Amino acid sequence: MILKFNVYYLGSIINSREFTNNLALNDKKIYIILHGLFGRGKNWHQIAKTLSTKVSEIFITIDLRNHGDSISSENLTYTLMAQDIFTFIKELNLNKVSIIGHSMGGKVAMMFTLMHKNLIENLIIVDIAPVKYLLNEKEIVDHLLEIDIENISSRKEAETKLDKKLKNKNLTLFLLQNLIKTDASYKWLINLKILKNSMNELRDFPINNFIEFNRPILCIFGENSNYVTSENRSDFRKFFPKVVFHEFQNTGHWLHAEKPKEFVEKIVNYLISNQ
Repeated sequence: MILKFNVYYLGSIINSREFTNNLALNDKKIYIILHGLFGRGKNWHQIAKTLSTKVSEIFITIDLRNHGDSISSENLTYTLMAQDIFTFIKELNLNKVSIIGHSMGGKVAMMFTLMHKNLIENLIIVDIAPVKYLLNEKEIVDHLLEIDIENISSRKEAETKLDKKLKNKNLTLFLLQNLIKTDASYKWLINLKILKNSMNELRDFPINNFIEFNRPILCIFGENSNYVTSENRSDFRKFFPKVVFHEFQNTGHWLHAEKPKEFVEKIVNYLISNQ
């Protein structure tokens, strides 16, 4: 298994062997949650746990390649990540899945859906569109690379340095989940150089022939985020003509962290109405 994952059922993490061997669990619907850039499945622990208590089905959080505890690779593309999900599904002998994808994970989810329509039951995209975004002059990964973590004395020092650059405490704390202590110093769990070299690819959406997925999907986005705009909603509909948009007021790109209760409620209501 090249992807690290956790399985949630009725509010608890269950052993992956129990999941694959328990026939009763095999009859449950499967919801896969894909995190965004610099994230990991662990970031979605509380959301997955809560969802699995409200919807009595199986929820799986995954670490995408070059993130968390999954495979490290010199290549990071949406095609490869979509193929990783396909391999994951086949290795677990799953027939159909639903996917909830945030940011980069949302693009992986859309790519996978367009490539393997017959494997998708429900699709929920969180604050991202199937478009190519412009590269910023300075990316988050650039700020991370500027921190000399081999010579910092504490996590607090790294936090202070990063917060001065980003001026966003919540984002700083989110990113520092990837910083761990070693015997000698500190290190990043993610390979920043690979991410830096992959940024142009990650900003893109490498399907341009407008393959359609003609089933209803949900796109949730934050009012204060600029990833899902009125301009790129038309591009969204070229791929997903039956997409329904829902805006969360007073939230940004990480709306699931800013308003977790409302986020879960929206997901649950959507899944129940589409069963």
